[in-house]
Amino acid sequence: MLFLDSGKKAEPAPQFEPVDVSQDYKFAGGSLATTAALTAIKAPLIFPAFFGALGALLTVQSGRVVFSFDDKAMEVKVGKSGGETTDSGENFAVGGANRWDYKTFTRWNFIPSADFPLFMYFYESQTKGPGTEQFHLFPVIMNSQELLDVMKERVGEDKVQPITFAEVVEGAKSADRVG
Repeated sequence: MLFLDSGKKAEPAPQFEPVDVSQDYKFAGGSLATTAALTAIKAPLIFPAFFGALGALLTVQSGRVVFSFDDKAMEVKVGKSGGETTDSGENFAVGGANRWDYKTFTRWNFIPSADFPLFMYFYESQTKGPGTEQFHLFPVIMNSQELLDVMKERVGEDKVQPITFAEVVEGAKSADRVG
């Protein structure tokens, strides 16, 4: 047999520097401002209580949850004192590590939009295996512009797809639950 060498070498996968998206308290602050406004207009207690609890939770989570990107995957980590991060443990909803290879992302976007990002969703095929998508939804408790830029760069703009409210509900319902 005769093998011909075209002289072309396979293009190496892009190498990316690790990035930790910086924290942002806008969502938490907005929830706390909503609490103050509802209290000022003397809304029924349930409403300011809900937004106050949400604001408190988002404030805590904004200070400790870090989206970390390396050359192969996105990972949810927990910040420690001194700027260090550590593994966030097993995913509470579907089990397994909170780490997903970029090549397994099938679609992603911000809800309601990149201009007003409250949540980021994505589907990936790593958790359940090839051919089956797993839905993930995260509050945007980090710098949304940094997150947008790194997602476009590493996951790809071609995978940005809008999502309807019905799809969010269906995705949440179809997520396997652990425990």
